Amino acid sequence: MKVAIFMGFLVCLNLATTDAADMSERLLHFKGVVGSVDPFKLSDVSLVFSDDISVTLKSGSIGNFSRFELTQNDVVDGVINATLYYPSIDYSVDRLSVSSKKLGINYVVPFLRGSFLGIFEKVTHLFSHNPLKMETFLLSVEVSDLVVQGSAKVNGSVLNLKVGKEGVKPFNNLVAKYAEAGSKLLMDIFNDYLIINRL
Repeated sequence: MKVAIFMGFLVCLNLATTDAADMSERLLHFKGVVGSVDPFKLSDVSLVFSDDISVTLKSGSIGNFSRFELTQNDVVDGVINATLYYPSIDYSVDRLSVSSKKLGINYVVPFLRGSFLGIFEKVTHLFSHNPLKMETFLLSVEVSDLVVQGSAKVNGSVLNLKVGKEGVKPFNNLVAKYAEAGSKLLMDIFNDYLIINRL
């Protein structure tokens, strides 16, 4: 799901400097570039944070994030409103582990398979120019359905995971809860990038 959110963010950056006449052509080109890394795969990842928290991943993948459609793109008083629709985003995780001696945790996810279905990503943003700066940015995501299946081991206890339609409302509520804070963080990152690169 984070990939979908990041994709929407990248599309916004693309739209910020795109004339309406060039929109369709540039969007097709952008989808082609993204499609070259879809599905995105990782393997044999090992990270250590603060000399204590260890994260390892044997393999993981996420796919279909390039198969989005721009279903809305209009401008009202300079504010751009865009909606992206993803039919589905599929993901898989094999052997993910997180451990920390200080925190006393040892989490292992032997496998996880899932899909987010019918994803709507709505973006509202306003840019000023000379220099280019993002003045307003709000991103929200809703899914129509989801499927999760897998297992996890938490400090020695084995849990079987299976989530379906009943998980949609809690998931959407969780995303909505952090939408404003997450949007502000993305806006700050984007504006810092513009300053560094003098765009």
